[in-house]
Amino acid sequence: MNTGMVAEPYENPNKGHFVILTLTEIEKELPFHLNGVGVDYVQEPVNRPYGYPGFQWLQNASGQGLVRVGGQEFVLGGETGLLLYPGTPHTYRGLEGEWVVNWITFDGFHLASFLGKIGMEEPGPYICSAPEVIERHIRRAHALCSTEAPGHRLDASVTVYSLLIDLFKYARHAPTEDEGVRGSSRLSPAFALIAEAYHRPIPIGELAEAAGVSVQHFCRLFRRETGVRPMEYINRYRVRHAKRMLVLFPDMPISRIAGDSGFESESYFSRVFRSVTGMSAGEYRAITVGAEQEL
Repeated sequence: MNTGMVAEPYENPNKGHFVILTLTEIEKELPFHLNGVGVDYVQEPVNRPYGYPGFQWLQNASGQGLVRVGGQEFVLGGETGLLLYPGTPHTYRGLEGEWVVNWITFDGFHLASFLGKIGMEEPGPYICSAPEVIERHIRRAHALCSTEAPGHRLDASVTVYSLLIDLFKYARHAPTEDEGVRGSSRLSPAFALIAEAYHRPIPIGELAEAAGVSVQHFCRLFRRETGVRPMEYINRYRVRHAKRMLVLFPDMPISRIAGDSGFESESYFSRVFRSVTGMSAGEYRAITVGAEQEL
């Protein structure tokens, strides 16, 4: 009798990688269990009038998505994620160009109560101050789906628990009131420009012009909306692109990835990559690609 997670993997470099799990009775008895996970996933339009059967966290990786949850519409971009409760009607789609996300679905006894205790009692958008930490948990969960090593069921449960604890540490509910929605709409042309032109220098004046405001007002609006300065956001966007390239093309030279991601030099890329992720690009590639290969 098979007592482990049964994984149904899907991998396509042009679409991303995801795994849907068929849970056994043992997984269902755990306090937290993993239902599925996707990494570097190019998100297609989704319309779920009756919601999704499990809890879901969708973390923005690059680009932007237009999301409607609970009668409210907002733009998901930058350092933001989306928490969905089971049965919550929702729709989402990419705005312009590719919208890439990392996602994870999970469930467990009293999970709604637990989320309430850590301040995540409402579905909707959350601003995440350390998206790289959340991404590591999602990638760890994806790697675990490919193994039948002893204890992998407990490891998957612990990974979900660790994810929730770090969401408690780093995520805060984002406003979806009219002011917040208007702010996101005003910045949408600037976000679209970054998504289109991240591979080249992007002057702040060009972003302000795209948004139709002065440079000074743009910087204030951008900081209020994203929590970071424009240059920091652009660099983080470039790092997210570089991380995806490091995983999808393990033999591509890091110097080329740095250039293709919009960094003026490999040394500057190295400094920014380490400041964002806490490790070098080579270390990130070795850990991420190596873990998937070993498992």
